[in-house]
Amino acid sequence: MSGNRDTITITQEEYNRLTNKVNFSNQEQAIGTWTNGKTLYRQLYTGSIPVPETSFSEVTSVIGNLPNKAIAVDYNAKWKSSDLNLADLPFVGASNNSGNVFRLDAQIVDGKVSVRNGNIDWSGTAYVWVCYYYND
Repeated sequence: MSGNRDTITITQEEYNRLTNKVNFSNQEQAIGTWTNGKTLYRQLYTGSIPVPETSFSEVTSVIGNLPNKAIAVDYNAKWKSSDLNLADLPFVGASNNSGNVFRLDAQIVDGKVSVRNGNIDWSGTAYVWVCYYYND
């Protein structure tokens, strides 16, 4: 940043931070510093929502892997359904007929980013933004 009290010049990255513009990318991006002083990164993972073969069952699909030695600290997930509606994950629904509860969620286990679906009528695309640092 440079300039004086009335006029300043900032970089595009500083402008994006100030205006809260976020560039979500499937490429790793440095976005700040974690509480331990290590660089914090963000990456977008996308994949198709897996559909169970039968009612009242669940299926999980891995849509990506964190980089080697990455420690996830936060994630945010959304579901774009086949009719192009966008919803936050986890998403929970209930059947009016059976009273059963169905869920659609994202999870990170052992460095694998995955999506789990428990309803044969839900399909579409999952978007999972993961923030992490490297444990070197």
